[in-house]
Amino acid sequence: MRHIYFLFIVVLALTACTKKSSDKKPCPVGCGAEGAKPCPKGCIEPAKPATPVAKLRDVNFYMETSASMGGYLNGGTQFKNVITDLIATTQGMKKEGKLGIFTISTAITAYPASNEQFIKDIATVPLANQKSSEMHKIFKLLSDNLQSSDVSIFTSDCILSFPPADVKKNPRINVDNAESTLKSYIKTTFQGYQQKGIVVNVFAFSSPFNGKYYDFKNTPIVLNGKNRPYYIWVMGKKELVAQVCTQLKAQPGFKPEKELNFGFSASPVSEYMLVPSLAARHNYKAFSPYKTISELEIDKGKKEEVYIALNVSALGSYVADPAYLKSNLKLENDNKVSAEIVEVKTKETVFANVKNAKERELLGNDFSHVVKINISGIVGEKGEITLHLPYKADTWYEDWTTMDDSKVASEAKPQTFAFKHLVNGVKEAYQSNSSPYILEVKVPVSK
Repeated sequence: MRHIYFLFIVVLALTACTKKSSDKKPCPVGCGAEGAKPCPKGCIEPAKPATPVAKLRDVNFYMETSASMGGYLNGGTQFKNVITDLIATTQGMKKEGKLGIFTISTAITAYPASNEQFIKDIATVPLANQKSSEMHKIFKLLSDNLQSSDVSIFTSDCILSFPPADVKKNPRINVDNAESTLKSYIKTTFQGYQQKGIVVNVFAFSSPFNGKYYDFKNTPIVLNGKNRPYYIWVMGKKELVAQVCTQLKAQPGFKPEKELNFGFSASPVSEYMLVPSLAARHNYKAFSPYKTISELEIDKGKKEEVYIALNVSALGSYVADPAYLKSNLKLENDNKVSAEIVEVKTKETVFANVKNAKERELLGNDFSHVVKINISGIVGEKGEITLHLPYKADTWYEDWTTMDDSKVASEAKPQTFAFKHLVNGVKEAYQSNSSPYILEVKVPVSK
């Protein structure tokens, strides 16, 4: 009889549990993954939609082939080393499409042989045999040829210049009108880039140059092994450019001297999540989707550790450096919450310490870095922590600029004619509609 009674109790309990599970109702609108408040216990949260992953299709490499580029291809130059290694790297990148190789001057020309043959020909064939080129027209051609799932890589010495016929009529036209006319052309061209959602990463290199260099008057100057600057531009949608640049910079042979990027700050990153299980102990609550610190208690004389996950993978490869983030992230308190940034780590270095399965899933799929902050106090019942990452445009390109390259053979350091006017044209095009921040995260805090 006792056995029958025990079985009856077990069946009754299982039935109750089953009924309780099946009776669960959907969570109220505005909570959980789609809202600012945690959902009530026991309700069914709507499934979080998977974050779409940007897929790279084609990578197209363009090499400018005006006569001014010829000296980079003569003899044993660093330019050839970098470009051939870049071709091999992009050939092996994970992409759905192909690597296309083109030359560009006044028009885009598909390279007629295989990619492997290009690597051989760059050492033996005089590819830079076009008379001249105009930068704003080249960048317009590149923009017109760029599809939304592609990335374009362009290399050039990036010298701003009017056509030879104009220079012949007025030998000072490049000096007198680079800042006005030529910069305006560049600005107009890159406003088109900005409107199409194209971002730009610029890498600066220098290489021995063996051949004829043409100054602002188009006077040829013979250089033998003189170091000259050149630049590699990576252009496309933000996520794809970040992906390609990260892979390029992982290669031992790709070591740019300087770097710039444009367009990454148009819409600041605002997504984040709290990772409570990274702390050995925490005196606060943070329910899925881990957006809000609530019921915060701070023991007297102690600090509360809070870990905030961010995704900066689409902000340019330089931002991914934890040291850069640590130095440039700004924590702004609202005069209610006292906090400080302690450290920044990539998610890979902390992932094994995340014990909660839901946190592991979200962190693994959607974020790249974790910021540790310490909260030491809160005034009143509610406050807010704000993390800002300012847009930071370097000015190194001004030192890489000359407006008189007639004495290029004796210059103390490699410089590019009118380069600052080219860069300023690009910068102005992107800054017109940009936020001052490339990341802006606001975390509500309450006692």
